[in-house]
Amino acid sequence: MISHCRILLIFFAIVILPLSDTLAQDVIIRGKVMDSEQDMTLPGAIIAVGDVVSVSDGDGGFELSVSPSSSPVVVSCTYVGYERERLRVELDRDTIDLVFELMPEDQVLNTMTVTAGRYDRRIGESIVSLEVIRPQLIENINTVSVDEVLQKMPGVDIVGGQANIRGGSGFSYGAGTRVLILLDDIPALQADAGFPNWNDFPVENIAQIEVLKGASSVLYGSSALNGIINIRTGYPTDTPVTKASTFYTHFMSPQDPAKRWWSTAPYQAGASLLHKQRFGKFDLVMSGFYRDTRSFNQEVYERYGRFTSNLLYRIHDRLTVGVNTNFNPGSNADFFFWLNAEEGAHQPSPDVINQSDRFRYNIDPHLTYFDKSGGRHKILSRYYYVDNNNTDNRSNTSSLYYGEYQYFKEWSDIGLIATGGIVAQHTVSQAELYGDTTYTTQNFAGYIQLDQSLTDRLTVSGGMRYEFNRMRSPEEVGDFFIPSGEITESKPVLRFGMNYQAADYTFFRASYGEGYRFPTVAERFINTPLGPVSIIPNPDLVSETGWTAELGFKQGLRLGGWSGFFDAAVFWQEYDNMMEFVATIDPNLNFGFQSQNIGDTRIKGVDVNLNGAGRIMGLETTALIGYTFIDPTYRTFTEIDSLSSSARRNVLKYRFNHTFKFDVETGTDIWRVGLSIRYNSFMENIDAILEDIVVPGLKAYRAMNDTGFTIVDVRGSYRINSWLRVHLIANNILNKEFSLRPGLLEAPRNITCRLDFNIQ
Repeated sequence: MISHCRILLIFFAIVILPLSDTLAQDVIIRGKVMDSEQDMTLPGAIIAVGDVVSVSDGDGGFELSVSPSSSPVVVSCTYVGYERERLRVELDRDTIDLVFELMPEDQVLNTMTVTAGRYDRRIGESIVSLEVIRPQLIENINTVSVDEVLQKMPGVDIVGGQANIRGGSGFSYGAGTRVLILLDDIPALQADAGFPNWNDFPVENIAQIEVLKGASSVLYGSSALNGIINIRTGYPTDTPVTKASTFYTHFMSPQDPAKRWWSTAPYQAGASLLHKQRFGKFDLVMSGFYRDTRSFNQEVYERYGRFTSNLLYRIHDRLTVGVNTNFNPGSNADFFFWLNAEEGAHQPSPDVINQSDRFRYNIDPHLTYFDKSGGRHKILSRYYYVDNNNTDNRSNTSSLYYGEYQYFKEWSDIGLIATGGIVAQHTVSQAELYGDTTYTTQNFAGYIQLDQSLTDRLTVSGGMRYEFNRMRSPEEVGDFFIPSGEITESKPVLRFGMNYQAADYTFFRASYGEGYRFPTVAERFINTPLGPVSIIPNPDLVSETGWTAELGFKQGLRLGGWSGFFDAAVFWQEYDNMMEFVATIDPNLNFGFQSQNIGDTRIKGVDVNLNGAGRIMGLETTALIGYTFIDPTYRTFTEIDSLSSSARRNVLKYRFNHTFKFDVETGTDIWRVGLSIRYNSFMENIDAILEDIVVPGLKAYRAMNDTGFTIVDVRGSYRINSWLRVHLIANNILNKEFSLRPGLLEAPRNITCRLDFNIQ
């Protein structure tokens, strides 16, 4: 009997007691997350107790289950744009109700971005140069296309439709880019050409634009060799929003009256509509945009409509699913270069008009899941279809299939953040432009980045990506033979850096990032005449690689009610086998442009910026000011390079060595005024053959305009009542004649009237 009792006691001690502890009732911590200044719930806030994590639902509610043995606990709540709140809680009852009332952060000094690390991070903590364009600027300058507002960003130029950051690219006519454009974190370049279709991006619903300067291939892949432009759209709040706008732009006569070819003034007109609303767990955003342009350049026009939708559903507090769509039909015509540099400067050279009817759309399903340990799982995907029905046998279609799995985890107790993922992309391109045949490309990649806080102020970051690329084509393309009809390549790239916070808003940073770019189908195989010019294929084109190193300093500023950041950086970029479009003559003595490996290059320089907003003397004032200097050279400068260059010295082509951007706006809720100034130095070097043979009058024009150009824009707005605001914008108010690329003049003075309607 005693032995049986001993056995029961031992069994009770070993099994029953631990089991009773594990079966003890967990404590439920539940509650709501609110904005402390507005009667508004905050869905998507992250609430955590150690490794137990919850995400607030569409009504701001949350619930966690915590073991009482851990009492007391600290419950933390974080939400983008708000100060973190922590509450110490005793687990002394079965259910505990909490309300987090979060205070909005300083919207400038604590600006949150995702581009640098693929997770929410304050802008000052980035290891690379990162600047933000806010929606107020986009609205107030009557931006009808994202590339227009990017011209305001220091260090960024748009040349021939391609983004150029710190001189990393020259003139690339319709193909190839070293700057990756993202729309809500998903690559948004046209599959066959690596070209951004700026009219696809919904300017009527942009939350902010993040511009990352420097090599970013580790996290984003091939086309991010020179930087990232991430366009982030907005989602609804508790209060529904309905906005509409309409505008009309009148183009005036050029500075030289002889260059006016029109009897009826050119114009641009359009309208947009946006509605955002939350229905419990369901978010709805819908927008539409239409534009009709009759250009100041003869025979150039553009008409298109765009419809977008963002749908998001919170299945529960850990899982959200959504789909974004964009449909964009339209037609346009443009030309390559002018008739001559005098009275024909706004008229096309014979046979260089390109007309197109096109239809583009993308469908982007996505999913985000937070596991119980605090890990974030994200699936991003896109189907992007482009159909360009062009004149003169230049039509092309392409389909892009993109998928990415991404994992993010933060271990706050040891200060470690990990971001990793895998990417797969498949494209199909068929075009008369490429020999009227079909090409396919595949890209597979895996990446990981670790951010480690060594102290409260010092963070180090390191990452690696491995890419595999394959391009398939017929074995014979025109006069070219491609063994097995396949080109494959794989390559790793690395990135590392550090950020040291010397004071509350004082940051020092250093970074090194490698880049790698695989040629696009268009760069290798495009083959088409364009009047007297041919675009010549080059199947022998090889990939380019490079790296960027940077030392930077970011200082937060607060002057009364105004705050901002002063940022300064010195940078050094080197490229091997750089790819650029080059003016050349083919074996049949036809003049044309061909994408070539121009050799090894170096670009070094300085970038200084001031970006801020707030009250000065009682007036709401924003400022975006910056200066960029670049020294772009060949690492080995040959006699052939000299003969092909208009400058006859060692400087890369199609770049501005000095740029200065200034944009300041001030006013009240009733009225606002703004001033914008842009200076570009003379584009010192272009292909000599353009000056000497191809573009009529170009050499004489450049000789007469060799000091660069300064463009001044002014704007003002007035709120008539609670639902109507009127804007007047005068661009190129001094009516300067200027050119961003050879053979094409930009707009003369023009005046825009815009009406904004706040319907709800």
